[in-house]
Amino acid sequence: MTASEPTSFDLTRFSEVVRRRLYDRIAEAEFDRPDMRCTPDQAHLQVVYFAGRWFALWVDLEEPEALPDLLRVKIMRIGAQPSDPRGLELHEV
Repeated sequence: MTASEPTSFDLTRFSEVVRRRLYDRIAEAEFDRPDMRCTPDQAHLQVVYFAGRWFALWVDLEEPEALPDLLRVKIMRIGAQPSDPRGLELHEV
């Protein structure tokens, strides 16, 4: 995150700029960790706006491959959190 990027988001409507910023911040928070063994691309990270809400979804590659794909997918609702340095919070769906 650069100093020129705001930490708060207008999550009430779709914007490609907001989608890209959300993607970048979620990729950093969830995949740029020493214990993570895959990239956002490998996990098929997607950020989507649906029914008036933002969601992040990806395949949890740390789950056993024998599980059905539907059980390996993480779906998180994205909410604004101005007090967080990233400006957002994730809620499990």
